[in-house]
Amino acid sequence: MRATYRVKNSVAELIPLAMLLLLVGLGVLLPVANENLWLIPACSVPLALPFCIYAWMLIKGRKDELAVHENGFIYTSANVPVTCFWHEIEDYSLVRRSPEISAIKKRNGPWITIAHNMGGQDELRPHLRTVVKAPVQD
Repeated sequence: MRATYRVKNSVAELIPLAMLLLLVGLGVLLPVANENLWLIPACSVPLALPFCIYAWMLIKGRKDELAVHENGFIYTSANVPVTCFWHEIEDYSLVRRSPEISAIKKRNGPWITIAHNMGGQDELRPHLRTVVKAPVQD
């Protein structure tokens, strides 16, 4: 094994979460201030959905692990390891407007989704191939 990488968590990722939580709090306080308790679910639930989705995305990928070996890599997500040899890489996708790898397609297999801010992507890049598709003949 050459190296093992994990998701790089930073405090800056908690700022949007805190802002969303503030909006949820305002969604609860505004109906209380207006003495209309029936509006609490109507005001807080729509604002709580983005908070829950963002929190779930942060928590879900937190324990992912990328182990890079000489002949491939093992990506563990939700305690399910997926092994991929370098010659099995068929395609890959990047995060929009970013050089960060978002997924790797295994030949005759599934897409392996890479967590946001996963370390070790520089070791994967030399093994990713650009597939040039032949033009369609009429």
